[in-house]
Amino acid sequence: MVRVQNKVSEGEKKTFWVCFFCSTIGGSIGFFHSYYIVTWLACAFGIILSSMMHNNGYRIRLVLYCYLLVTLDGLSIIFERAGRMVYQQTSTEYYIQHIFICYILLFFFYRLSKVIHDYIDDMFEAIRTAQETSELYSTRVKYDALTGVYSRDYIYRNYMDIFKDASPKNKKMMAMIDIDDFKLINDTYGHDKGDYVLRRVGDLGRSFGLAEQSDEIFQIARFGGEEFILVFNDSDPSICYMLLELFLREFEATEFDSIDKTVTLSAGLVCVSSPQDFDNIFKIVDKALYDSKKNGKNMITVANI
Repeated sequence: MVRVQNKVSEGEKKTFWVCFFCSTIGGSIGFFHSYYIVTWLACAFGIILSSMMHNNGYRIRLVLYCYLLVTLDGLSIIFERAGRMVYQQTSTEYYIQHIFICYILLFFFYRLSKVIHDYIDDMFEAIRTAQETSELYSTRVKYDALTGVYSRDYIYRNYMDIFKDASPKNKKMMAMIDIDDFKLINDTYGHDKGDYVLRRVGDLGRSFGLAEQSDEIFQIARFGGEEFILVFNDSDPSICYMLLELFLREFEATEFDSIDKTVTLSAGLVCVSSPQDFDNIFKIVDKALYDSKKNGKNMITVANI
């Protein structure tokens, strides 16, 4: 945080000095060549340029400096023309009036610089809000809101091609799990308890799979309803089967408040050893999960390709 503030402060100072020198150049021209209009135009340009500064104190200093330049130039022109006898044709009041007109114009440009600065601030705030909204939307697309695991869309975007380079030496493993008798849980204990069971799958999956760490064991995503997909990083079928079995047993050991029955999971596991399309793998693992359900639930059915 301190570094950011230092960078902002340095930027403010650099902008201030750029505005300062722009105004000084105009003041010098007016002082040495009696081009009075150049003085306040250059000062006005410097003040408008100061709209990029966030520090209003710097802008006020610049305005006061520009007022000083205009005053000095006005006085120098009065005395210079008086020395050349031009003063006899033009009264001092005439030049003083011009000085005050320049004062008013500089104040106008100071106010304009504040309007421009506020507009720039609003524009950047709108950009920041849009970025935050985009990041929030990306997070919602990436993660399932209820369980906190990856979403179905995320799996489809990132794992569509994962099985296309599968081979006997580079096997790929994917599992699909489903909560047994989930409809009965919802109907008997209420949907809030059903959501609690779903969140337990997500919590266990993220902690068990070490999700979002560099050494993830698997990535877990909620595919829909009470179904979840696990994509394993390990290519050893026996290790993946053991991890999946441990996951099921760990979940089975969970005691849920107000649910007086053991909640279990069924799973299908597919071992891919040849290039395959994701949709084809999904059909096979879904069939393996169906076989687990049909053959007694709370078990794993393995399919090989």
